[in-house]
Amino acid sequence: MTAMHRTPSPFVVAAGVSVVGVVAFALAGAHVRLWLLVVAPLAAAVTVILSVGLRGPARPRAWLLLAFALVSAAIGSAVQVHEQAITSAVSVAFDIGSLAVGVAILGFTPPVPAERDRFAWLESAIGLVSLATVGYQFLVQPYVDAGATTAAVTSAAALPTLDLGLFALLLRLRDHRPRRSTSLVVLVGALCCAVASDTVVGLATIGGQYHPGSRWDGFSYISYLALGVAAAHPSMTKVGLPSAGVAPSRVPGLMLLLPAGAVVPALCLGAVLGRLHLDLWLAAVAGLVLFLLAMSRAIDLLARSERASLHDALTGLANLRRFRNELARSAHLPHGVTALLALLDLDDFKAINDTYGHTVGDALLVQVADRLTATLPAGLLVARFGGDEFGVLAVGTDADATAQADRIGGQILSVFAEPFVLEGLPLRVSASVGVVISPDVQTLERLQVDADIAMYAAKDAGRATYRVYSRELRDQMLGQRELAGQLDHALRHPGSGGLWVAYQPVVAVGGAGLRSVEALVRWRHPSRGPLLPGQFLPAAEHAGLSADLDELVLATALRQLATWCDADPAFRSIRVAVNMTAASLSRSDLVTHVLDHVANAGLLPSQLTIEITEQTAVPGGAELTAALKELTAAGVELAIDDFGTGYSALNYLERFPVSVLKLDSSLINSVDTQPSPLLAAVTALARSLGLVLVAEGVERAGQLVALQQLDIPYVQGFLFARAQPAHAVEDYLRSHGVHTVGRTTASSGPPAGRSLRVPSPGRPTP
Repeated sequence: MTAMHRTPSPFVVAAGVSVVGVVAFALAGAHVRLWLLVVAPLAAAVTVILSVGLRGPARPRAWLLLAFALVSAAIGSAVQVHEQAITSAVSVAFDIGSLAVGVAILGFTPPVPAERDRFAWLESAIGLVSLATVGYQFLVQPYVDAGATTAAVTSAAALPTLDLGLFALLLRLRDHRPRRSTSLVVLVGALCCAVASDTVVGLATIGGQYHPGSRWDGFSYISYLALGVAAAHPSMTKVGLPSAGVAPSRVPGLMLLLPAGAVVPALCLGAVLGRLHLDLWLAAVAGLVLFLLAMSRAIDLLARSERASLHDALTGLANLRRFRNELARSAHLPHGVTALLALLDLDDFKAINDTYGHTVGDALLVQVADRLTATLPAGLLVARFGGDEFGVLAVGTDADATAQADRIGGQILSVFAEPFVLEGLPLRVSASVGVVISPDVQTLERLQVDADIAMYAAKDAGRATYRVYSRELRDQMLGQRELAGQLDHALRHPGSGGLWVAYQPVVAVGGAGLRSVEALVRWRHPSRGPLLPGQFLPAAEHAGLSADLDELVLATALRQLATWCDADPAFRSIRVAVNMTAASLSRSDLVTHVLDHVANAGLLPSQLTIEITEQTAVPGGAELTAALKELTAAGVELAIDDFGTGYSALNYLERFPVSVLKLDSSLINSVDTQPSPLLAAVTALARSLGLVLVAEGVERAGQLVALQQLDIPYVQGFLFARAQPAHAVEDYLRSHGVHTVGRTTASSGPPAGRSLRVPSPGRPTP
């Protein structure tokens, strides 16, 4: 067998040739070095041109300008070889090359906001003035002192001046935060070598130590080779693209400017001590310019700092501090000024973060901020309070404040009418909005409390809506808190008989018996009588009692199923289904918690179905997925409830090991003897995923006919049985028999362990 050899990449070849070239330059004589100074820039120019043609970089013109600069340098070196001296033609060629490099750096600089660009130029100017003073002192002043002609002084100053320009552009490139890449690092290193070469050669020339082909030309030679290596690297295509990272701290840049600001005073001190010859007029002008630049930069920095303290760093909106300031300023307006505060909270934002990651969550917040700014009228203050909470403040004398509240509430909801495109995927998001109107400007805390009450009322009303604060809402909220306290007492005293579990049968179409029962919590309130779940579950969620309710239902339902199984072994084919909220799914010990309850009841995991409502903000990401897979591997069945009412269902089908799909009753409410196209499509989708359907909320015989046409094997609803106490369900089981799962085909019934279910309105079926 012959060994396969990988062809070296162009970057490896270019780097290898460059290393050999540097060694050759170090060992060669002056005449050979001069020719290497001609060959190296030509070879680098060819490499740049080929890379531009083959790779298609983001900034092709900037790369071609570098190639032009390299060719110009090669021409200058060739003239130098011929003349054996640095003539005016050589200087012109190198100056043209330096100009081309400067324009290329501009081409590589990503665009930034004008404010930040001004800040970058101020920093560059401070360093530039200091270096110009030093450069003049050491590279130009000696020619002036020697009585050189104006032409000679101008020629001596040309290249250092161009190098100063390159230095300023490199500082600006740094502040614009281009995307970091190997090619960019090598490119900047090459340009720094070029600036160093001009400085070293200038000093050596003044000292009488320079001659063409000397070791002082090594920096230029290395810069040529490095430009070729930078062009050969694959990352050259990204040079010039903006960075996606967080803006770097300003502290490193400030530290670099401290020694630059001290240059002029140091030179003046040397002149006073007689150790250094210095044009004091030059020093005075340079010092004044530095002072003015430093003051301008300080003023600009203060303005930026003040703006940053009043604006949200992620979205650019006003922050809570500015919101408070505006409200405090409005408090001094004449009596009768109306303040309107709208508070909006994204629905299930935590689920979005857990499902798609915080980067997508942040991108969503930015898009929401942009849409709010574009949609709401000018003059309103839009702010982000933190997390997924936004606020809108309107202060004025609107004649009809109620109409204004309705108008602003509707405008905010319109922001969420179209899906948000995040990482190429459309994502539907909703928000709950609370609006409060105050006849007189009050403190933000008071307005925010009232707006919170209205916002939670919007969430209780089904989300994706708005509510305007009223005293009735406040009383309702207080009633919810009182109800939550009473519910907590009922949970702590289960023997009081207030909370109990009802069971609704899931039957096989065609009278083939029962498949399962769904466990549903009920509450006999001590003073208000029987309460439906929709009357107390919102209070439980707000009070953090959802997980306690879930555990009560789980333990009670499993014990009841065990009791039925002890009474009649035929009942062991029946499953019991329990709902689990986000609070329960967030448990780190979810697997052991569920399986321990099953074992304590003396049942098998295959006798339990866990239902997740599609509207539930499912947390946990990969951890929850792993836990649910472990549960289903043990035999527990997983169901998705309310399919078709939220944005999460398809994502859940992708992430979780679902074996039961529960369609929202809205899909069959309008069905009568003939199935709707939508219901037929959902049925086909379920079957393509290996699922079967159970229709919940079946109340009319015509609906059953339509479901039979689609071969939906299981149904649940008032047409067959309501949710009943345990003893009534036991009688129902005995009279209707038990459906044995696994004896039917896909056309006549569900395969083993697979079902699809259509729910009635609300989470639990009444």
